[in-house]
Amino acid sequence: MLSSSEGNILEDETAIEILSSSKKLANEIEEKQVLIIDTCLYTSNFLTLVVVIVVTAIIIVIVIIIVVNIIIVIIIKLLFLLSILLLLLLLLLLLLLLLLVYRPLLMRQRRRLT
Repeated sequence: MLSSSEGNILEDETAIEILSSSKKLANEIEEKQVLIIDTCLYTSNFLTLVVVIVVTAIIIVIVIIIVVNIIIVIIIKLLFLLSILLLLLLLLLLLLLLLLVYRPLLMRQRRRLT
């Protein structure tokens, strides 16, 4: 349109309208580009925050799993020690029972022998 314009371009109303419309469109595009850049920065910051939160959560879960495993190992060892103690106690009780039952018998046999 500008190349077909004759005479002084500032006097051609159609050319002035096209230039004005083009400037308005350029300003709108520039505003949208700024909005897109702001949105991209916001999204990038948000994703960075999400990654930090997820990594922190993963670390916390791993620590909890390790602590639970340690507690389980400790409980198993304590149960093993407790079972050994119970077996020893059972053996002691059995010995006491044997003493109580067989002592009178032994005493009788001693008397018979003497």
